[in-house]
Amino acid sequence: MNTKNQKKRAVIDRMDAQRATLLVGDEETERTVLVENLPQGAKEGMWLTLEETEEDLLHIQIDEEETVRRKKLMKQKLDKLRQRSKGSKFRRL
Repeated sequence: MNTKNQKKRAVIDRMDAQRATLLVGDEETERTVLVENLPQGAKEGMWLTLEETEEDLLHIQIDEEETVRRKKLMKQKLDKLRQRSKGSKFRRL
């Protein structure tokens, strides 16, 4: 049995009052955790660092740096899309 701790990144995909769905790692594996196990202030779209073994989730920490980086990247992509779509190619009837 391998009990080595692994650190992975995850994003909070969605939340309700009791549960949060995380997308973990490059594979974006879904993992559901209780909201009470998330760090205080955690919200949808925030990035986290998870420390886990094969059996247990040991520690969850908000990754502020990755959250800011990803939000900035998404804003740049949206701005680029908005610049490209100045008007429609189709005429209104």
